[in-house]
Amino acid sequence: MDELVSVMVIYRILAYCKAIARNILKYIKRSEYHLILKKKNSNYRPMPHEIYTRQKLEELCKFPKGKIDACNEMGDFYELSIIVPAYNVEQYIEKCVESILNQKTKYKFELIIVNDGSTDNTYSIIQQYKNRKNVVIINQENGGHSSARNSALKHINGKYLMFVDSDDYILPGAIDALLDKAIQNNADMVEGSAFSFYDNGKISRFFRHWSSLNSISPIDTFYGYPWGKVIKSVLFSDIKFPDGFWFEDTLFVMILYPKATNSYTIKKEVYAYRVNMSGITQTAKKNFRSIESLWITEYLMGEQKKRNLLSESTYNQFFDQIAMNDARVRQLGNEVRKMVFEESVRLYQLYYKNCFFSIHSEKAKKLHNYIIAFNEEMALTLLENWNYL
Repeated sequence: MDELVSVMVIYRILAYCKAIARNILKYIKRSEYHLILKKKNSNYRPMPHEIYTRQKLEELCKFPKGKIDACNEMGDFYELSIIVPAYNVEQYIEKCVESILNQKTKYKFELIIVNDGSTDNTYSIIQQYKNRKNVVIINQENGGHSSARNSALKHINGKYLMFVDSDDYILPGAIDALLDKAIQNNADMVEGSAFSFYDNGKISRFFRHWSSLNSISPIDTFYGYPWGKVIKSVLFSDIKFPDGFWFEDTLFVMILYPKATNSYTIKKEVYAYRVNMSGITQTAKKNFRSIESLWITEYLMGEQKKRNLLSESTYNQFFDQIAMNDARVRQLGNEVRKMVFEESVRLYQLYYKNCFFSIHSEKAKKLHNYIIAFNEEMALTLLENWNYL
């Protein structure tokens, strides 16, 4: 019996030592990587890819080269510029455009439609609106959603702007409801309620604001989408959407929202979002390009620091972003999930390790503690249940 007890004690000691050694190794690797990131503009070269999680991830999905720096000249002839990028949406584009042009509003607005190299009848349908004085049509070779939006940003002449996807539509009274609140309060952004729906008309989800609120930071109150809101155009004077990235809308949560200091929500439903089963949101789940959710997070955190946008709000949003990144790569398997989480830990060390911001939610506090302890297993379990906590 004594021998059995001794064996069990030795086994536990060995297991404990193994766990300590594993965490020490992780700490060493993270510290080395932190040094590499600091020296990324020098001639310093990382060690072979077997050592670094980042290099393994880049073998699966290259880091895109798109940037957000821009110099957009903004006019103010109109109160509102509405941007609609369009690619192969012949069955939807007319309803989208009509929902905008049929708005009964006291405000002057322009509609900028960008045909992004469509190969169906989209461009022909758009052409029927070319003689409208407040409609601008841009025809370009296919460059992707970001490219189409960026082309429109170079031509806007409105104090505020709105993004509408070409398979969606805005609801009656949307322009007046949003601009009334924006102009009365000189707001940076105003967001209304919305809903998503399937092609058969069935409602998928509601995006509701139950009351009209004034918020210094929209990070805490807005949904993370470009649609359903008006934005003061000047906020886009020095930025654009990053070409080549999937999940380019992350620009809103990580850059646009931190730039806004006077934002409002309204109760009125203003937007109808079509659930596209062939869109990136659905198709990315088993595609290695879903790793770009991590890459765009890394890139935009660097931009946050460069533009002095890091704050308590961005700190708390970072934990939600980790959960979003994990959800997007989950179907690629646990090995990829672990690597993405480890990269998130390194980003924490680089940007927030020495900060003293408060953490607002209990689940974020738990995730923070798991990051500090390098507790990968508990962190991934927490992230799986993030939306239910």
